[in-house]
Amino acid sequence: PPTSETKKKRGRPRKYAGDGSIVTLSPMPISASIPLAAADYSSWKKSFPSGEKEVYVVYLIFVERMLLHSAGVGFTPHMITVHPGEDIMMKIISFSQQGYRAICVLAANGSISNVTLRQPNSCGGTLTYEGSFEIISLSGSFMPSDDGVTRGRSGGMSVSLAGPDGRVMGGGLAGMLVAGGPVQVVIGSFLPGVVHEVGQKPKKPKNENTI
Repeated sequence: PPTSETKKKRGRPRKYAGDGSIVTLSPMPISASIPLAAADYSSWKKSFPSGEKEVYVVYLIFVERMLLHSAGVGFTPHMITVHPGEDIMMKIISFSQQGYRAICVLAANGSISNVTLRQPNSCGGTLTYEGSFEIISLSGSFMPSDDGVTRGRSGGMSVSLAGPDGRVMGGGLAGMLVAGGPVQVVIGSFLPGVVHEVGQKPKKPKNENTI
């Protein structure tokens, strides 16, 4: 007798809605995030073997403290516009002195007409360039310092520039950085966190009642 062979299709079967249309799942957007709820460590007694729960809790506390104290808090972005003929470095320093906040230079866009860079191998240790240069990168930071008497700033900046012939030069700024046209500088300011020196052991409090 004639037999009919039924070919089975490979792969996962499609899902259909009640009206016969194919059901599709929309992917989660890249920017979507799932908020983390506060963890209840008391319910982990059955989930973790003895000793491992305490180690994991200590690890979470360590990560939290690193995130809080390594980059500071209250990060705020700013955009500064520097007009032609103005000194970009002095403009940034003036901005940093408006409050007791640390700042970091993130990026800049525009042209430079005059720049003084540190060059240890040159006479005097610096070189000044004049002309038309495009900013490739501009970075740096200024941290507030307090010695108990006066408050100041410590830090510096470095720049990379491209000349009209495509040659690239750069280094640490040792003087003026004059804008040749309108320059936009992106700066981030934040409250500095607690800084701990690596390898420094905490000092033990003195006990006056020791025997």
